Amino acid sequence: MNGIVFKRCGCSTVVRDGNGKPARGPDSRIRRHALNRGCPRLANADGSWSAVHGGSYFQLQDPAAPHAHFRCGGYASRQDAEQALAVVRDLLACARDAADPVAARVAISQTVHAAATRGTALPDVNRVRERLRRGLPLAPSLTVGHWLTMWPAERTDLLPATRLNYSGLIEHHLLPALGDALLEELRPGPGSVRRR
Repeated sequence: MNGIVFKRCGCSTVVRDGNGKPARGPDSRIRRHALNRGCPRLANADGSWSAVHGGSYFQLQDPAAPHAHFRCGGYASRQDAEQALAVVRDLLACARDAADPVAARVAISQTVHAAATRGTALPDVNRVRERLRRGLPLAPSLTVGHWLTMWPAERTDLLPATRLNYSGLIEHHLLPALGDALLEELRPGPGSVRRR
């Protein structure tokens, strides 16, 4: 699997018409064109990347799964982008040992894309490997907090005072203690919730 690390920024330039005047869009606003990797401020005079302008990104095309095209970015440094690229490579390598490598590769791709879209951290390689080994889905299940906020609304048999009491207990006691735990990892007994 090949991958590249590059810099890009949000700079743009005004689009000019045939007369050299700023071109306007249908809404009469001046049109602009994103420079992305072509911004002259991204590189220093010696050809090295600017440490203060733009963000670092990586792009990876997996030849075993043409749909698995990853582009993630906004990293503070080239080293951060290279580390993230290495994590994605390791994640995709986990699929080789799964019972169904193709399905595992697709699931890993979807998980990485979801993390990139939300701007959250990439999944832990060991956790992914363990979930694949156990035949569990890679996407995290509901958190206890999410389930607890849905539960009273779905109960039609609660009296208004009971619903109010449950809501207060959930908000003040259960959510602070268990809200971030995954529902599938909740076990009976003290100290049995595994924290992420």
